[in-house]
Amino acid sequence: MALALESAVLDGCKTWCDALERVGLDQQRWPLRVLPRDLSWRWPGSGVLELCFELPRGTYATSVLRELIDTDTPASFGHRALSST
Repeated sequence: MALALESAVLDGCKTWCDALERVGLDQQRWPLRVLPRDLSWRWPGSGVLELCFELPRGTYATSVLRELIDTDTPASFGHRALSST
């Protein structure tokens, strides 16, 4: 699945891909989906949510937070509301 997606995206970039390989590009592949491990949360104070989780090497906590936080909802009390979906 990942190879098919990558091939479709890079289909029109053969010249660039060949050039990058010639100069020693070190290609790496990462999962399209990541599942946080040991996820826990607590509410230490009014309007404060503390999240704890572990991620595999090469993944970013900001990506997980983007999926958890509804950025389309207007901010209330100085913080963003959590998505209900």
